[in-house]
Amino acid sequence: MKDQTRNVEECLRLLKTEYIDLWRPQAKTDGGNTDAEVEALVQTFDKLRKEGTVHHLGISSHARPWLEHVLQTFPAFELVLFPCSAKTREKDAQPAPGNVEEVNPGHGADQTQSIFKTVLEKDVGVVTIKPFFGGNLFAEGSKGTFPVTGMGTQGENDLARLTLQCILSNKAITATIPGLSTVHEVENAANASYTRLLGLTPAEKEWLEDVTHRRWAALPPEYAWLRDWELV
Repeated sequence: MKDQTRNVEECLRLLKTEYIDLWRPQAKTDGGNTDAEVEALVQTFDKLRKEGTVHHLGISSHARPWLEHVLQTFPAFELVLFPCSAKTREKDAQPAPGNVEEVNPGHGADQTQSIFKTVLEKDVGVVTIKPFFGGNLFAEGSKGTFPVTGMGTQGENDLARLTLQCILSNKAITATIPGLSTVHEVENAANASYTRLLGLTPAEKEWLEDVTHRRWAALPPEYAWLRDWELV
């Protein structure tokens, strides 16, 4: 508890502010934290909230079943952060080729419950990361133009915009965090947030699925763990 409190105090000092609106500790990526450790975190949050230095509590991990367990066990959490891409599909969604059963559950995942269903039932916010596979979405094999330093190609911009639009169309997702390095990329991402309700045209959907599938199949070893987040 003392280490967590010092962490918040250091954040307040560096940010030069009196409170943190959302405190989002990062759990072990493999879901290795025990319930006792999570309980200690919640107790720290309760103390800090009473002091007025923290207002809301979130958590992040790469272990989906562990996150589902935390949400079912500890109602104090108001937000979760996890990976999500245009390749991600919700369990129990309309069957489609390659989306009939969870072929790569990863981490002993429950194949009957979607975390998207859980967050909606619990009224928990969702922020997602890795929409571009760590930049690998834009790379053909070992080469590519990511990170983009200028305007980028029309194909790169369309791919980024449609990917974000696809992710944000999920009603369970509050926001997504892409890696952006230029003003043009920010404008392109903002455009995706405005057009998400319009949906993709059949041609856009087909093109996005084709490119995403090919880049997904070619993920380098260091990003292979993203496949645990294909069917969630």
